[in-house]
Amino acid sequence: MKSIRFVFLSFIAYALVSCGGKSRSDQSSEVNNTSGECVKENSIQLVIEKQGDAKNKPVKYDNSFSVVSTYFSMSSDSVAEICLSDYKGGKEDNGIDILITLCSTHGHKISPATYTYMDFDADYYCKVRIATTSGTLWFSWDSSMPPPGNVSVCLAEDGCLAGSIALNVDKPVNPSVGVMKLNGQFHVCENR
Repeated sequence: MKSIRFVFLSFIAYALVSCGGKSRSDQSSEVNNTSGECVKENSIQLVIEKQGDAKNKPVKYDNSFSVVSTYFSMSSDSVAEICLSDYKGGKEDNGIDILITLCSTHGHKISPATYTYMDFDADYYCKVRIATTSGTLWFSWDSSMPPPGNVSVCLAEDGCLAGSIALNVDKPVNPSVGVMKLNGQFHVCENR
């Protein structure tokens, strides 16, 4: 009887160990090893449909986002700041800034990887906000929705970053979420 119990417990222990122990955030932040070509251009699609509230006016934007100016800075080897603007010089009446912060943790440096939106437990995560004349917009979401997405970096060398953005939230009935879609390619070089 003892030998059967020992074999059974050994089998259970083996099954538990062999299943792996990666958390969701570990899987989503693995290095992006795509064999495809890295696109070095700015081609962005932006859709915003946000209801207004007491503090902010309603915002509606549905167009390809024409990147006129860029700003890129590495504040450390694990934090990168990117700004994509549809205007040059001073902020215009309808000017929009796409502000992206890429962060790496646990001793990793900014490198080609998938940066999951606001997943602070991941090795690589990002924060993205849209600054408009009506206020700053975030990709808000709730637990009934799928995660908003990520920013993937395919090139990080010589003071330049290139990659893609795939962030989407779609819940028009919730005024704090609304509809926000930001998709496309980006390429920026460090301002010196």
